[in-house]
Amino acid sequence: MAIFGLFGRPNVHKLGAKGDVMGLIKALTYKKDVSVRRLAAFALGKIGDDRALLPLVTALKDSNYLVSGAAGGALLEIDVKWNQSKAASAAVPMLIAVLKGTHAYLHRERGDGYGDEREDCAHYVRNIAAATLGKIGDDCSIEALIGALRDERDAIRYTAVEALGKLADTRAVKPLIAALMYGDYVACKAAFRSLDKIDPSWRKSEAASAAVPMFIAGLKDSDNCVRWAAGEALDKIGVARPA
Repeated sequence: MAIFGLFGRPNVHKLGAKGDVMGLIKALTYKKDVSVRRLAAFALGKIGDDRALLPLVTALKDSNYLVSGAAGGALLEIDVKWNQSKAASAAVPMLIAVLKGTHAYLHRERGDGYGDEREDCAHYVRNIAAATLGKIGDDCSIEALIGALRDERDAIRYTAVEALGKLADTRAVKPLIAALMYGDYVACKAAFRSLDKIDPSWRKSEAASAAVPMFIAGLKDSDNCVRWAAGEALDKIGVARPA
């Protein structure tokens, strides 16, 4: 069975069986067939070679949501040892763009019955970008991840909180304190954990003191999670809850 079939179409199954990483990377850019790019992404994830990191990050921005979703899944399978590599550093700007950006396929072929599926995939891919930025640990990721704390999707907010905890940069302390009031119980508990990782003494920080009025007001919020988080924060800071 030839590696390149009719009209030069890559034989992804053959490439995967041989562990041909470079051949699969080339197949990941094959514009004539979505299924080739998608299967190439899956195969690269299974092989787990760090040479595929940058090509897979690039594929997160593929115009077809099936390919970008497959690339996202493949990134999760690659060993974390790549996080200090040159490829990882080179991937950071693209990952930030994916986290912040919109995807071209969200604006194409509306009315074909796949709009919601495309949108879900776009958010999934952005979530993968946030998680990958946390693994790489580049300082340039901080501002983008802080911005993601206000994302409309709970999953992305949670991933951003976790990633900031891993990066352990003190610039995230004030935004994470503010994020306690965003009404997401799971992300809120994660924010407390991340704050402790970044600075175990955050409770005594100026940012915590400045947030006390916000927490006191939060005790009367209509959202159960906000009220809980406000009370927990006041307890941790050492400020008595108003009677």
